[in-house]
Amino acid sequence: MGCVARMKPHLLLLTLTVLGSSAALQAQENNVFEERHAQSEAKNPPGLSMVLDTRESKRSYSEGEYIRFIISYSSDSRHKYNVETGLGWNAAAESQRLYTDEQIAPVWCGVATVGYGRRLLPLKSKPVIVPHCIAVRLKPGKHEVYVTARQVFPRSTEEESGKELLTTSNILSLDITADPGWQQADLAKIMLDYGTHHTASCRELSALDIPEATAEKLKLLDHSGSCRMSFNPLEYETAQRTIEEWIHDPDHVVTETAIDALTTVRASMSHPELRVGLDDPEKQQANGRAWITALETSKTALAKEVCTSLATKSRSAQVSTKKSMCEILSWQPSVEDTACGCRGTSKR
Repeated sequence: MGCVARMKPHLLLLTLTVLGSSAALQAQENNVFEERHAQSEAKNPPGLSMVLDTRESKRSYSEGEYIRFIISYSSDSRHKYNVETGLGWNAAAESQRLYTDEQIAPVWCGVATVGYGRRLLPLKSKPVIVPHCIAVRLKPGKHEVYVTARQVFPRSTEEESGKELLTTSNILSLDITADPGWQQADLAKIMLDYGTHHTASCRELSALDIPEATAEKLKLLDHSGSCRMSFNPLEYETAQRTIEEWIHDPDHVVTETAIDALTTVRASMSHPELRVGLDDPEKQQANGRAWITALETSKTALAKEVCTSLATKSRSAQVSTKKSMCEILSWQPSVEDTACGCRGTSKR
């Protein structure tokens, strides 16, 4: 006899109610996502088609596998639109936003500062394929995603600033298969490649949040000044506690990267709402200013803490830690009444 059949009637009713509520909530979230997409897609310019696909034309991925995209633009009206296909220093590439049903805030383009700059092409019936500069990992389950961008221009404007047209792609459905050990496997590969692919390894390691990855991040922060590491919410408490222990340990040298990481962790813990991306330009600017203020507040408190701890440190730890703190004070905004005896701080 199955587990459900053996349940007492009231427990069975409770279980079915909870499962039904969860399903209803998920359906409601999906409806909101699809309604938001429909409203955005309805504003697409006439005669324009924007199709989102994966680079491999796949619909199924394993957990932890990066999903990379392409966008195809076409138009049934010749000589009406141009499209920006460059992934370099241009606002069109940076305008790409990926919306997923996992979160409200869109994913921004992370590599728009590399590539081959501006490259305008006329749109015709034959699709023009534009690489998407976002690669994402999604949680296990079935998901929906779509993209918005401002990469299309009316040809008559000759690409005047501010004339970019906001366009919305189709919804793409993806199925992510669970792989509980993907972070452990990824971590092993990262550490194996660390010596030869230093920058990429630091970036990949920053994306992981299992305890083993946190330990490796802290180890690198403690012994290296070149790998700037990011911590995720699940790691905040461990990272904060460990780096604070280094600060107050008389014999422990605190590196510049460790101080910088703790500054960000404390600001993130104090203002988690500021770490969420926004799609409204005005809110983006306000959010950015508030985040800078949070970082400066965090740095001010931490600088005073580190500088005060110097008196309790051994001579060698004191010299090296002070050097780290002075380096941070030299390129970040000045801290009132806290310079650790540094000279020429705050170059800004």
